Amino acid sequence: MPETIAPLTLAAVRTADDVTAEAIRIFGDLPAPQGVLQVMACHRRDGALLALATGEGAPRCDEDAFALALARARADAIITTGAILREEPALSHAPEASTDHGEAMAAWRSANGRQRPATTVVMTRSRDIDLDHPVFHGNNPVLVFTNESAPPSFGIELAARGGMLITEAEPTLQRCIARLQQTGSAAITVEAGPSTAAKLFEPPVLIDELLLTTLDAAALDPAYVRGELIREDALATRLRSTGPAYEARDGDHTWRLQRWVR
Repeated sequence: MPETIAPLTLAAVRTADDVTAEAIRIFGDLPAPQGVLQVMACHRRDGALLALATGEGAPRCDEDAFALALARARADAIITTGAILREEPALSHAPEASTDHGEAMAAWRSANGRQRPATTVVMTRSRDIDLDHPVFHGNNPVLVFTNESAPPSFGIELAARGGMLITEAEPTLQRCIARLQQTGSAAITVEAGPSTAAKLFEPPVLIDELLLTTLDAAALDPAYVRGELIREDALATRLRSTGPAYEARDGDHTWRLQRWVR
C-alpha cells in the first residue's frame, strides 16, 4: 500500500540538507543521476497516463513542484521545447528561480558537485520563439537545436543574446540527447509535452529515470488534461519502480509520487 505523507511545506526547505531529507522521504535513495531523466505529472484514466496541463487553474501538487526543481538541480543539461517556452513565458531553469526553495536547491546542486549552471537546450522546428524569453537572459548557457533551414539571421540574433545555434537535417529528440552526451552531459532532464516526452519510451528506449506524479480524481476538467504519455502496462515493461508510491492528499485530490528506473 502507498505510504501517506504529510503535505510538504516548501517554506521549511531552507538548506541543502533539507532538500536531501525531503528527496529521500518522497522518493527513497537518490543516487548520482546518470542518463536521461523525465519528470511528469499525469492523470490516471482507464490505464493511460495523461499529462496534466500547467496553466492557471490546473490542479497542482507541491511535491511535484519539488520533484521538478530537484530534477533541474540534478541535471547537466535540460531539454525543453519552443512550445513550452510559449506556454510558460516566465520559465527559468536556474535552481534559485524556484521562489519557495530556490536557495536551498542551488546549495544542494553545488554540494552534489555541480558547480556550473545546467545548459538549457530548446528544441524547435518552427523557431517561433521569443528571444527575449527569460531563458535567454539568465546564467544558464542556452542552445537552440533546430533544422538546417534556420536562416543565418536567426543564429546572429541568438548569438547576440549569448545563445548558440545547432542544426541538423533531422533534429530529433534522440539526436539531441546523443549530441549532449557526446559533449559530456552525464545527466539530462527532459521537460516537454507528452507528444515529445512519449518518444523517450519508444524503442530504442531513451529514458533512464522517471519521477512520476499521478493524480486520482473522479472528475477532472478536460482543459487540464493533455495527451497520453504512456499506458501504465507499457511503462511497467520499460522501467521498474524503486519502491511503493508515496501519497499526498490535497482536498479532494490524491497525488501519488513514484520513482522509476531502467
